[in-house]
Amino acid sequence: MTPAHSFLEMFSWIPIYEETAQRLMEYEDCQRELIAELKEMQKRKLSVIPLGDASGELQEIDPFTFMANFNRQMIWDKRFKLWEVLKERWQLQSELPSDFHGIPVLPAIGAWYLSSNRRPDDIPALWKLAKSVLKGEGDFDEAFNRCFQIEDIGLTKISLGLFCLAP
Repeated sequence: MTPAHSFLEMFSWIPIYEETAQRLMEYEDCQRELIAELKEMQKRKLSVIPLGDASGELQEIDPFTFMANFNRQMIWDKRFKLWEVLKERWQLQSELPSDFHGIPVLPAIGAWYLSSNRRPDDIPALWKLAKSVLKGEGDFDEAFNRCFQIEDIGLTKISLGLFCLAP
């Protein structure tokens, strides 16, 4: 058994996270569809991130906030059901996880990577960072430093987001 093989066996969530992250890159120009996926989960009575703030209902979303929906402090069954719905709707090929060991979680109230006081280029900056990690596009250091300037994003939160997109 190779070390990589045993690592994947130890953390059953890695394949579906990686597949989801790659699929997310298709949604940069159709973010309302991502929001619609969260609304569908909400219609199914599942716990999702807040879909609005003081400025109104979300009209755009970044990949880190979308993934944070699955990485909040909640019981295992609720997290699993979220993945079950996404797998079904996106027809993901990866197996559903049998565990969530090793994934750091965000407090439910702090799951957004976008700030209610966001600047117009904050969400595009988060997409740029995700593309630099997943597709090798652009300058990672520049994208990382720009995202580090977004209100309410510190080193811990941005590291967690990067880990979940590219474990």
